Amino acid sequence: MLCLVAALVTRSPRAAFLPEFMKMYAGDALWASGLYFLIALLRPSAPPYELLVSTALISYAVEASQLYQADWIVELRHTFPLGYVLGYGFLWSDIVCYTAGALMAFLLDRALRARRSF
Repeated sequence: MLCLVAALVTRSPRAAFLPEFMKMYAGDALWASGLYFLIALLRPSAPPYELLVSTALISYAVEASQLYQADWIVELRHTFPLGYVLGYGFLWSDIVCYTAGALMAFLLDRALRARRSF
C-alpha cells in the first residue's frame, strides 16, 4: 500500500522537490512494486518468482491495453482512480519502469523471507 501511495505522490504537484527523472519514472516503478506486494498479500504462499511473473504480466497487459483507444475506455481513463490504474498512453519506458519496480519488489521480498528464516 505504501508503494502505491508513494507512486501517487510522485505524480502530484507536491512532488515538485523531486528531480525530473524521479517524477517521470518513479511512479511507474512504484506502481509495479505495489502490485507485487498486493498480489503477495492475496497469495501469501506463492513463491517470489511466481509473484514476479504475475506482476510483470499484469503490468504489461495494462500497458498494452493503452493501445486500445475506444471512446468508452478513454473516458474511464480520465476518471480518478482509473486513470492511475489504466494509464493514458502506451510508452516503452513504462515497460522498463514496471520491470524495474517488479524486480526491486522481488529482491526485497526474497531478502525479507531469507531474514525471517533465521
